Amino acid sequence: MFRENFIIIFIPFLLLPNRLLSELLAHHQAPKLAENIHNQTLLIGSKFKFFCYLQASGSRPLHFEWLKDGQILRHYGGDRQTSSYTIATTEDDTLFSIDKIRLNDSGNYTCLVRNSFGSDSKTISLTIKAKSHVTKQLHDWLHSDPANRK
Repeated sequence: MFRENFIIIFIPFLLLPNRLLSELLAHHQAPKLAENIHNQTLLIGSKFKFFCYLQASGSRPLHFEWLKDGQILRHYGGDRQTSSYTIATTEDDTLFSIDKIRLNDSGNYTCLVRNSFGSDSKTISLTIKAKSHVTKQLHDWLHSDPANRK
């Protein structure tokens, strides 16, 4: 009896038109991230944002994760003494941001999305440059009161 039911269930599925069968199978796919990634070099104190979104929708549910140099980043923003990042995630995308970059924020940041059918990831290399002492002095001098300049 069980074998007969099994055959009856699958015969209609196999007899579906190719177009309809393709549409059904398309809903069971791995996620694919958009190619919007460019390595960046920024100055200390700058803002950094890395937006990661789907190019082609994958089957739900999707799970996004962020990594720095291969280590998973916590959703709450890490250790405030060494980094101050935030992660905002919706059903279809995720945003990683750092309000004030510090020297130790340099590294490779990876956005990973996965579902039960597969995964995809994109990595960006972030290089941080310190402001030179001479540049800071010039900046301060240019923004000072002309009467006080020496």
